[in-house]
Amino acid sequence: MSCQSRLAEWTTVIRTHVPLLSQPQATVLALWSVGMGRARSCALTAVAVLLAGWLHRQEQTVRQQLRECGDEVEAKRGVPRQALAVEPCVGPLRRWVLRGWQGTHVALALDAPTVGTRFTVLAISVVSRGCAMPVAWTILPATVPHAWRREWLRLLRPLRPAIPKPWTVIVLADRGLSAGWLFRRRVRLGWQPFWRINRGGTFRPDPQATYRPWLRVVPQPGTRWRGTGTAFKSPQRRLRCTRLACWAEGDQDPWLILTALPPDASEAGW
Repeated sequence: MSCQSRLAEWTTVIRTHVPLLSQPQATVLALWSVGMGRARSCALTAVAVLLAGWLHRQEQTVRQQLRECGDEVEAKRGVPRQALAVEPCVGPLRRWVLRGWQGTHVALALDAPTVGTRFTVLAISVVSRGCAMPVAWTILPATVPHAWRREWLRLLRPLRPAIPKPWTVIVLADRGLSAGWLFRRRVRLGWQPFWRINRGGTFRPDPQATYRPWLRVVPQPGTRWRGTGTAFKSPQRRLRCTRLACWAEGDQDPWLILTALPPDASEAGW
């Protein structure tokens, strides 16, 4: 099978699972995914050079086709011009990722990496076999103050119908994504938050009446603890939850986790 035929076949597969994409949009997505896989890079130049040689095309032509995929409508060439609407594609993409999924447990990861001082990417990814595949994301200016609440809710909303209701969904978040409303929203969706926090906070274990520093229960490597209680002393941040703590030998810092799972059904070592 020729390179063109394989690319056309992959484009058809993409449109079958994400029918909201137009033919040109699916074609460019096929080019990007094939190019990144073969070049083992997501850099525009690396992908364009690889595809130009593979498809026997001019490098500049391929580069322009790849670049215009992410341009605003006004910056695209030709008529009619279309913007790529990411949000309507979230559900179909999520169902495609879960097609043939083994088991009824799935882990989602929330992350907010920053690209220098230019962009902050809010992303939700499916975690599988040590990899994370983004299924919903939005890009915000890194240097402009912006409330993330509406953005996270907009990303989370279309994901719920795409996951079978009986499934167990663990939502992972690292330090920095510690808003109480985000924790509670995951619980209302029927998902189980698994939220890593910084070591500087306080926790009130049940049935005690006073708050203690996080590290009081795991003061040194080789110690662990789990139990229910209230996290954060401030009334604005106070949160009822299960706390998991584990400081493994050889680790520089302990793992401190907040979750809605009962203590006997969870471990910090997940």
